[in-house]
Amino acid sequence: MVQHFSESEDPFLNLYKQAAERANPPRRNRAQNFEKQRRFYVVYQMIRHVLDRGSEGDVAECGCWHGHSAYIIASVLSDKGPRTLWVFDSFEGGLSDKIDQDREAIGDTSPEKTLAKKQHYASNFEQVKALLAEKTI
Repeated sequence: MVQHFSESEDPFLNLYKQAAERANPPRRNRAQNFEKQRRFYVVYQMIRHVLDRGSEGDVAECGCWHGHSAYIIASVLSDKGPRTLWVFDSFEGGLSDKIDQDREAIGDTSPEKTLAKKQHYASNFEQVKALLAEKTI
């Protein structure tokens, strides 16, 4: 039987749940799905793969949203010794503004839809900073 986002002895599932609880703001729908869980599992496995092979150097994540994957990366890194995790994001309110040509090319119907998407994908620097503060890398 496959366990999905439940109590488990699997280190990834426990870390995924911990990261989700800490990173996702209360206002967001916390419904989890298997595809999202798989994406984070790939990140988890990639970091472990690189570290298990003795690769040296820092790690960077580009685009952190609420810090869910950054938390997972930081957790794996902290288990493997000192290293720096660089987290990049514009922290400017989500996606870029669209012009009329963008809307025509991708079928976006209104500035209101663009604003709703920007608000949905907005990152908060202080929130991500606080989330990662407990992780010593």
